[in-house]
Amino acid sequence: YRTPEHNSKSIRYFDRPESRLGLIEVDTGTIDNIKNYRLGAAEFLAIYNNFSLQSEYVVTKFDRKSGFTNPEFDGGYAQIAYTLTGEAREYDN
Repeated sequence: YRTPEHNSKSIRYFDRPESRLGLIEVDTGTIDNIKNYRLGAAEFLAIYNNFSLQSEYVVTKFDRKSGFTNPEFDGGYAQIAYTLTGEAREYDN
């Protein structure tokens, strides 16, 4: 549970490819009149010898002043890896 920083009552989310070399691909623009917002996430990782499975899901829900729609953003990923050279992946939380 969070409130916008510096009493601005607005927020903007944007991102670019993971390499950070490309242009911004996702941009919400400015979301105004925010009272508060909630963030949630779940992560999963399984490792067996040189095989690993990892996934994550993230959601953000906004509460805005009356008369405005409350946007919600979510996303996630899943990846499977198999190390050909036989090493086991280590996890450092």
